[in-house]
Amino acid sequence: MKEFMMSALPLVIAGLCVAVLAVCAGRKESKKQETYMGEGMCLGMCLGVSLNSLIGSDNLGTAMCIGMLIGEVIGMMIPKKKDTK
Repeated sequence: MKEFMMSALPLVIAGLCVAVLAVCAGRKESKKQETYMGEGMCLGMCLGVSLNSLIGSDNLGTAMCIGMLIGEVIGMMIPKKKDTK
């Protein structure tokens, strides 16, 4: 059962992230606003690698890609505030 969960979990997480990404990208907005997508990707990749090393798994590439995808989706949902001076 553990082998099945470990092999199916990345696909389930990737599917959920792609669905959220499609919903966020499909929003109609009057103006393009900047988001924290790049920062989220970097932090997600670092978090994926660190969690992979804590678990002790051999799937470093999978953990890095899934972490980057999750970070991208979370960063895409947060709009940047404009600085007014």
